[in-house]
Amino acid sequence: MAERVLDGRWMAGLVRISEAPPAGMIALHAVQDEALAAALERLGLRLPEPGGIFGGPSGETGWMGPRELLVVCQPPRAAVLLPALKAELAGRPSLAADVSEAHVGLRLDGVRAGEVLAKLVPLELLDGTPPPGSFVQSRLGPHAAALRFDAQGATVYCGRPAAAHAFELLAAAARAGGEIG
Repeated sequence: MAERVLDGRWMAGLVRISEAPPAGMIALHAVQDEALAAALERLGLRLPEPGGIFGGPSGETGWMGPRELLVVCQPPRAAVLLPALKAELAGRPSLAADVSEAHVGLRLDGVRAGEVLAKLVPLELLDGTPPPGSFVQSRLGPHAAALRFDAQGATVYCGRPAAAHAFELLAAAARAGGEIG
């Protein structure tokens, strides 16, 4: 398992920002059809609606695009799910890769998570949008990112090399006194 990026650093302002616990992550590229939905169901996962994330017994499956999903699970589970996914999708055009070591989650806890992110991502995030249960592929400043929204805030998944800079961007956007409106 990869080392933590922030070494326990955190920041509190409009929201509390910290490194999320390590997660297993599998990038999956495949046609999203009934066959894929059935394969995911057999593995304890679910095919999400566009812009959504669904949990199942084996982990969460987030929609990244018309042919792209991100499976987020407990770290040891990724090593079990990856070969099972490949076996389920054998003979179909698809690609599944363990990207756990390449990505880090940054957690934003608080009701103003959307407001903080609105300063950094090219999405409309004010007025409570997107709602809890949304999963969006976007950018955080110059970095590619996936954003997962829940009732307590949001998690930003970004590349490990970008995580320290992404944390600094988020910390600056979350400073007290930086409220929008």
